[in-house]
Amino acid sequence: MLRAITVRNPWAWAILHGKPVENRGREWPIGEYALHCSKMRVAKRNVPVDFLDEMHAVRAMARAAGTRLPPSITYRELLKMSGCIVGMMRVTDCVTEFDSPWFVGPIGLVLADVVELKVPVPCKGSLGPWIVPPAIERAVREQLR
Repeated sequence: MLRAITVRNPWAWAILHGKPVENRGREWPIGEYALHCSKMRVAKRNVPVDFLDEMHAVRAMARAAGTRLPPSITYRELLKMSGCIVGMMRVTDCVTEFDSPWFVGPIGLVLADVVELKVPVPCKGSLGPWIVPPAIERAVREQLR
């Protein structure tokens, strides 16, 4: 059984590109996880202001941490990740302190071995650690071969 963690964008994108810790309110089991990107609100005209604010925060944290994010990603590109499993990773520890601007607590899930899938796999997510349906897990693991 493969567990998953759902993360909003642009934070899921940041994990795929070097964010070493995911902030949560409680401890999670150590082990392998699928990285699921939560559904994003589709903007008809302009990119939502809250999304722009979060993208600015991601870029500022990356600069402060020395994380080299790709130069740009558009809102439309991130929408393609929406409601999909986009990668695999390991949670190696749960900490209350972590020496990185990425950590804001109260609990940090320390991440390792993050791998981005070539093709996002559509899947409904959930709050908290959840189990990936077997057919979806097969589709994810097939891409890792």
